[in-house]
Amino acid sequence: MMRRIATPGWFLVVSLSGALLDQGTWAVTDKKVSVSSSTAAYDQRESAIAMRAAESGLESGVLCSVWIDASVSTNQLRYGYSTDGGFNWNDGGALPAASSHIPLFDPDVAFRLLDKKFYITGIDRVTVSGGFTRGISIHSTDTCDPGSTFAHADVFLDPNKSIPDKPMMTINNWAGDAGNARDPNKYHDWIFVTSTINDATRSLAFWKWHDGDPDWVPAAASLVRPYPSNYSLGAGLQGPWPTTDPNGRVYVAWIRFQTTFGTGDIDIQVSSSTDGGQTFQMENSPLTGGRNPNTTGTNCSPGPVLKGDLNLVPSPQIEADQNGYLHMVYVVGDPNNSSDHSNVFYTRGTRGGDGTLSWSTSVRLNTDADSNADQFMPSLMVAKGTSKVAVYWYDRRAADPNASQPASQIYRSVSTDSGATWGSNVLVSDANSPSPGGSGGACDAMGHYNRGIADSANLYMLWSDRRTQGSSNHTNVFFERLNHSGVCTTSYCAGDGTRCTNTGSSDTCCSYQSVEDASCTGPDLVPPNACPCSVLE
Repeated sequence: MMRRIATPGWFLVVSLSGALLDQGTWAVTDKKVSVSSSTAAYDQRESAIAMRAAESGLESGVLCSVWIDASVSTNQLRYGYSTDGGFNWNDGGALPAASSHIPLFDPDVAFRLLDKKFYITGIDRVTVSGGFTRGISIHSTDTCDPGSTFAHADVFLDPNKSIPDKPMMTINNWAGDAGNARDPNKYHDWIFVTSTINDATRSLAFWKWHDGDPDWVPAAASLVRPYPSNYSLGAGLQGPWPTTDPNGRVYVAWIRFQTTFGTGDIDIQVSSSTDGGQTFQMENSPLTGGRNPNTTGTNCSPGPVLKGDLNLVPSPQIEADQNGYLHMVYVVGDPNNSSDHSNVFYTRGTRGGDGTLSWSTSVRLNTDADSNADQFMPSLMVAKGTSKVAVYWYDRRAADPNASQPASQIYRSVSTDSGATWGSNVLVSDANSPSPGGSGGACDAMGHYNRGIADSANLYMLWSDRRTQGSSNHTNVFFERLNHSGVCTTSYCAGDGTRCTNTGSSDTCCSYQSVEDASCTGPDLVPPNACPCSVLE
């Protein structure tokens, strides 16, 4: 188990009312930051995190997080920020609204190395002639705090009111900082967004932007699809997830329902573009005809839905590394066990000398012995410049398998050899999270995705759970940081939360803990000739 900075004012990123609680101290249990002052049900979910800048290291990094903040009557996108690598979090408030726009749903955030800005995408409610529609907007900011300016641009706004869903983003940062050479043939610094379009066919769309473009392209009237014109949509598509590789190739992965949207067998499919997202070609699929992770007899529609009325969008997540490997995680049911509805799988894509993308045999990451327990909503983190890959997910292995409303926890697994082998399953969270159906929540109260990140030293994990906040157990966002490098940086005093200034054994104010060693907690356990080491600092 990892130590956590479990502080009522620091751990969850933001409060609905905008007020931070008093600072706490080190503790073994997670605690949230936000407490709603209202008796109405509030849910914070679908969280994403980015860091400025990946190459700057832990202690100088600024973390920016975004999520949906939903009540019974309204939604809004909110953000929080940390200037010390996640030890302290600050409430940024609601994402600023542009004229006629209100940021509502499905946020994502990424950091662009060229201009040193955070970019935040999401779904806005937009006032148009004759009423409202929903569009995709993007905001850019230097520091992700209330003192900075948030510039706004429309990515997609259809006057015919086509509705986008879950716009996910990737930025081609492979050229690094602004002083490095740029290759126009590798589309360095370009920003790409892809989304489901909730029309009758449940199609996908793709947009791009780079410096010099006056607007995002294409316009609503001429959408680019991330698949060829003869591609069969089946019963509909959902959950597109983009990434770029070091050669400038853009990939998009998504889930395809074969016969019935939400409940039919599923395919995980991938396409790629070598011309900056103007045209796409299909790649080999890592999964065809997989068993939908859906439980019959649930109250939420459309599916998939797991036990406890937990609505699930089984989107894959995909990310490229510096070696050109494509890392992917997804969920699928066990075809040989009707009671095993949802498991987390990993596969790695490699492009051969003939140009063909092939996928490794999928590995089930959850190693629990309980074949009836659900594992779902995996989040993928690739530490660029290293061989570390990590995944964290929701897990019900500790719940009563016969319970109608099984609780969940967060588990993780780490690979140190670019996904060839995987370490043990490790419990991350310190409390059970009740199911939405058993605690007065909406079917989508847990959200449909979380995005974590990794750098050369740390994993930064963000998720929602329902452990606290009154009798209705509203959903809140929690943060965890894990040092995966084995190199110590800085520790903090257990008594007052300040940083340690003495790295020797005489600095008795601090509590030290070695990576992955829960027994190493004494003040005299200092690595020789090194700074004190804490799992989460």
